[in-house]
Amino acid sequence: MATDVGLCSLELPSGQASQVGSQLPDFGSAVFWRDYLIFVTLLVGLNVAVRLNATVEFQPWPFLARLALSCSKSVSFTWKSVEDAAEPAKVVRNPNESLVKGCAGRTCWVPAAKTIPALLKEQAARNPDATFLEIWAPGRGITRSLSFRQFAGMVQNAVGWLKAKGLVAQEHIGILSQDTLEYKVLLLACMQLGAVPVLLSWRQPLAIQEAMLSAAKCTKLLASCHYEAAAKQLVKQADVQLLQMKNMTFEAGQGQSEEPGEETDGYENPVAVILFTSGSTSTPKAVPHRHSSLLWNCRNISREKSEAVQFPNAGTVCFLPNFHAIALTVNFIFNLYAGIRCAVLEAPESNPVTVDLLVGACKDLGPTVLSTVPWVIEAICKELEGGEKAASYSAVCGRLHHIAFAGAQLPRHCSEVCSMHGIRLQVDYGQTELGGPLLFGRLGAERADLLQPVPGATYSFRSLLNSSEEPRRGELVLHGAQSAAQAYLRGSQGRPLTGPGQLTAEEYWTGDIFEEVEWDGSTWLRHVSRSDDLLVHTSGEMTNPLPMEKVLGVRLGLRACVVGDRFPRPLLVLGIDAERAKEKSASELWSTIEECNALQPEWHVVLSQAQLWGLG
Repeated sequence: MATDVGLCSLELPSGQASQVGSQLPDFGSAVFWRDYLIFVTLLVGLNVAVRLNATVEFQPWPFLARLALSCSKSVSFTWKSVEDAAEPAKVVRNPNESLVKGCAGRTCWVPAAKTIPALLKEQAARNPDATFLEIWAPGRGITRSLSFRQFAGMVQNAVGWLKAKGLVAQEHIGILSQDTLEYKVLLLACMQLGAVPVLLSWRQPLAIQEAMLSAAKCTKLLASCHYEAAAKQLVKQADVQLLQMKNMTFEAGQGQSEEPGEETDGYENPVAVILFTSGSTSTPKAVPHRHSSLLWNCRNISREKSEAVQFPNAGTVCFLPNFHAIALTVNFIFNLYAGIRCAVLEAPESNPVTVDLLVGACKDLGPTVLSTVPWVIEAICKELEGGEKAASYSAVCGRLHHIAFAGAQLPRHCSEVCSMHGIRLQVDYGQTELGGPLLFGRLGAERADLLQPVPGATYSFRSLLNSSEEPRRGELVLHGAQSAAQAYLRGSQGRPLTGPGQLTAEEYWTGDIFEEVEWDGSTWLRHVSRSDDLLVHTSGEMTNPLPMEKVLGVRLGLRACVVGDRFPRPLLVLGIDAERAKEKSASELWSTIEECNALQPEWHVVLSQAQLWGLG
């Protein structure tokens, strides 16, 4: 039994609600007469209290909640502080309004957990039989469902297995696996032991993966069956112990986990996980995120998505790479936080993500939110504009509460197409260094490219020009970003995240160019480009053309020219010296291209097939 009284959420344990009346203070006791007289005074003088509330801000409801508590020591309650949504600099925003309309003033249950394993334990106790995780396969639908209690039991069994393998608190353990049930269980088990999971990108070349292990100072490597061969190569090069997921067996148990997080590792605010940047500018940089940072992100997401998560049987579908912050924070840890369903693709190694696959998953799983990247929405819109599957796409996507996207800008016409079919979009912006989104757009807005910071965060610009004027365009600087990593791990060379002597929570440099846009009576932010030479794809991934230019220049006598404005870098024109080119065979050209490809992750291929044009 749960009751909301003003700003206080009361929860009566099952079977004890009927006993509250029998646990009143003894008649005639001092506590009885004190509470009785005050209670009667408040009821009789309710009109007076309301008038007082308007003048001196006297609020009787929290006291009534405390009075109810004094009547039953078995009643548990949690205060939910109402945060004044600080108005971001130059941003006009109703301080009590969520970006999801209709959610203003709604009080929701707020987890008290301070670590992610403690959050799982809390949900397993609060919603033991509610569905948490569903495994879905193309053509077969949902193949397995796990409740919060079952998932917590599996995590507990995995903790015992990892202990037996010698994993200890604060030890860094690399994980090389796609997003599977085993991966999610072991990720939480590592955290519960106080160890630090390091999420390796399975899309990077072997040499880069080795550099990741070294940068994060891993002593163990946990690998799935699919990456067994790569893992064995890695342990030959790095001084790490290999643990293979295939050697671990666990079944969904009923047991509760031991006290996690802060009780097991002895650190006040431990590191929860280490992510890596894309590696577009250099070797991927290791980014540590603490439990408190990721949970702070979850509170922000919960505020902005409060309407979507309140629906019965709410859940999300994503299927993005598990080492990405969108998949980790927005579609796993947040699901734990909000007590909603998350989805896992069965055998992801043999089921590449396509638009048809995502729409099929949404049809079978019935989530409230599809969390994805712009190219997926572009493909959906292309089908809606006259494809053979337009009707089915429209029906499935129209049943979603909304489609959330991040990573790159969406073409303007996509918002119009989606709106015509009753599909609502919401953009957000985050970074690996932020561990999740910190800017959100308005749900279903005509402009799906405009964002505002979450309540409590503000912004300013670092000017691109030497000007004393207040800029309205420049590198975005965030203030109050509590989730921002303070620095990359020692040994990772990267851009400065803040000024000398500053905390990133006070001032975080995003490295992205934004501009202010006036729209619908408010000031919004629009992402323009990176502040460097990176090319941003509609998948949200990035390519650095500079190493490519260097190789081509040395091997083929290249002369490069960038066409267009520096922000962004839209087109790279390559000119090859005609005299030197005469001496080059086609095989030499292709070997050079293969060398360029070897410098990039698998999605950054220069050419798979090519046409060469000769100009006059």
